[in-house]
Amino acid sequence: MTWLKCPLTEATYLQIKPEDWHSIVVNLYVYGYNYLSSKCAYDVAPGGLLATVYHLTRIEYGVDQPAKR
Repeated sequence: MTWLKCPLTEATYLQIKPEDWHSIVVNLYVYGYNYLSSKCAYDVAPGGLLATVYHLTRIEYGVDQPAKR
């Protein structure tokens, strides 16, 4: 697992090895992140790895108003 930072947008990305994917997602779910939305996917190189971008979100059901901070 590697943290990456985009120099143009300052967004932070997490690079996960395929064999680590399951354990990372289970841990994120335990911390309340329960919705993973695929945004895009592309080939890193012909015949190589596939890069996928996800948006990780928390969805709560039965909430009438947003929580106050």
